[in-house]
Amino acid sequence: MKRILAGVLVLLLVFSLAACSEWDDGQNEETSIQADDSHSGDSTEKSDDAQPEEPATLPDDSQDNDSTENPDDAQPEEPATLPDDSQDNDSTENPDDVQPEESTTPPDDDKGVGVTEKTDKSQNEDTSEPQKSEIIMTVSDRYFKGMNYKTAEQKLREIGFTNFEYRTIDTKTASEADTICYVDIIEFILGDSDFDTGDKFDPDSTVSLVIYKYDGPSSSGAVFYSTNDYDTATKGNTGVFSYKNSGASYDIYWIVDFDEGYVYNFTDGNGDTYCDRIKIDSGTLNDTVTITYHDGGVTWSYYLHFKYVKHPETLIVVDQNGFDYKYSTTNLNAALSLMASKNINDY
Repeated sequence: MKRILAGVLVLLLVFSLAACSEWDDGQNEETSIQADDSHSGDSTEKSDDAQPEEPATLPDDSQDNDSTENPDDAQPEEPATLPDDSQDNDSTENPDDVQPEESTTPPDDDKGVGVTEKTDKSQNEDTSEPQKSEIIMTVSDRYFKGMNYKTAEQKLREIGFTNFEYRTIDTKTASEADTICYVDIIEFILGDSDFDTGDKFDPDSTVSLVIYKYDGPSSSGAVFYSTNDYDTATKGNTGVFSYKNSGASYDIYWIVDFDEGYVYNFTDGNGDTYCDRIKIDSGTLNDTVTITYHDGGVTWSYYLHFKYVKHPETLIVVDQNGFDYKYSTTNLNAALSLMASKNINDY
């Protein structure tokens, strides 16, 4: 009986142990299941938490996907680069069109040479133009003396002059009527001057033709610029002569008085109230009248003569430095009246 009870107890103990082990296994399974669930929940939550980060990277992926999935949308970017490609293609396909660009944009060395050549050409043109425009005289003013003024003017026009002025001088000789007494060329800066072969003038200069005028026989009265009649005045050694040079702002006068043996020089129009009086040393106006200034211990000489021998119409005055100045006849009475208003300085 005891053995049966012991067996029953053993069986109960085994069953209880088995039940406990099964219960432990169930607990372990539940624990593992819960652990798995918790891990899956964490991963789910983490994936949910990572989802906001994915939109931050989605634009790059979406752009890549768009460019990959929809190549038609990428084509609009290609026309933006097409002009450069088309230009390259044009330059490659049509080399003839490229050549003009190469000629206008040569290498630096070639470009520098081109500029220099152009500059040299322009400089040559600039230097050659004045030479072309200048008139180089092939004759002197003496060539025209005694020539009919119309013939002289025609020859001067053929040389290149276009501007002319005319002045007349009375003559007692019928054969001198309408002939040239002398020719001057008037320039803007230098004024009027005679000329020699090789002298150069601007074509816009004015040619002054001084022409003899013959009015027929007349009385032997004095000419307007001298106390002499014309025949006596041509001797240039007697009587009184008056000459004037009209400047831009004032006039310069010379009066040659052979009767008293003095030469007078004064100006009018510049406010000067003095007149120089210089004694004649020697000579006639057909060769040279010499006058000498004396100022303390300093002396200097001037020389006066007709421009042409036996032609009292023009007086040449040469100063102490060798510069010559030209004066034309002027009314003697008017010149003497001006001189009377001046204070005389004797030299």
